[in-house]
Amino acid sequence: MLTQDPAGTSYWEEYLNQNPGDKANFIQAKTQFQKAYFKEERLTENEKDALYQKLIRRKATEVKGNRKIFRSYTKYAIAATLALLISIGLYYYRYNASKLPSEILVEYNPIQENVILISGDNHYLFESNTALKINESGIVDENGDSLKTVINDYNTLIVPYGKRSELVLSDGSKLWVNSGSKLKFPSKFSDRERRVYLEGEIYIEVAKNSSRPFIVETPKVKVDVLGTMFNVNAYSDSFVSEDRVVVVEGSVGVKTTSGDRTKLVANESATFTEAELIKERVDVDRFTSWKNGYLLFNDTPMEKVLLELSRYYNITFSEESQNISEQTCTGKIYLSDDVSDVLKTLSILIDGSFTIKQK
Repeated sequence: MLTQDPAGTSYWEEYLNQNPGDKANFIQAKTQFQKAYFKEERLTENEKDALYQKLIRRKATEVKGNRKIFRSYTKYAIAATLALLISIGLYYYRYNASKLPSEILVEYNPIQENVILISGDNHYLFESNTALKINESGIVDENGDSLKTVINDYNTLIVPYGKRSELVLSDGSKLWVNSGSKLKFPSKFSDRERRVYLEGEIYIEVAKNSSRPFIVETPKVKVDVLGTMFNVNAYSDSFVSEDRVVVVEGSVGVKTTSGDRTKLVANESATFTEAELIKERVDVDRFTSWKNGYLLFNDTPMEKVLLELSRYYNITFSEESQNISEQTCTGKIYLSDDVSDVLKTLSILIDGSFTIKQK
């Protein structure tokens, strides 16, 4: 029950209902976990096994004369400890109040900006996340209402922090547009190519058309494809000045404004900084999970975790958050509609607390 995982919560609730005598031990173990913080070191498989055996031997010696207590302790304190170590992959340490912040202020603006669609002189505002589709008559909103749009020019979709949108283009390609993004796209593609312009982040499933390449252009990178699934991250406000392209299916060609080129296939990523191009194999879910309602992290610096949450929920963390920037996070954070659910999970991981203050 460390995280807001519905499956885990349901499991423990059902178990405790069937075994009420174990509730006290469970609460005690949970309390100890909430007094822990985690150091940026990973356990190897051999270290995990050695630690498990060491804990078993130590506890077996301490409770040699009391098998009932041993079974109870082993089931919760040891099993829960190892589950945490194995799933998060971090060493467990006792809390040291001098090293970690006791409270981090989170500023939240309850008045959210609208999603904006600009087409020529026409401006359309959407208070909540929206889904748009282009058909022969132009752009249609999720209610089926046609919007007056220009045909021979580009439209602009602006998705502010705290919002997301979906868009089906005229060729049938489907896009998910993440928070803090601006996308320029035509109501109708030319006969030669299909081109869109991006600042921010999109996940896209490109409709196959061998005669018309699909191009995603950012201020730093141009991605050229025929038909595939991939993610493009090109935020201008990133604390690390980098763009990233991740391919889920198919292949893409990538060219930077400085002239660097590379080809990516499924499960490959290219990161572009001011100094270099880094190509590597990756777990694509880490970079595309946002469109499915959760964020997936693997030894991700806490600074980057907070940045992604800031974009998604349109919140600002106080300067005290810099005290945890050297920590890393591994696991899954569900993007609940209520940001307080997410902050509860983080507060357990850092053994601190978050206070929400409206701007």
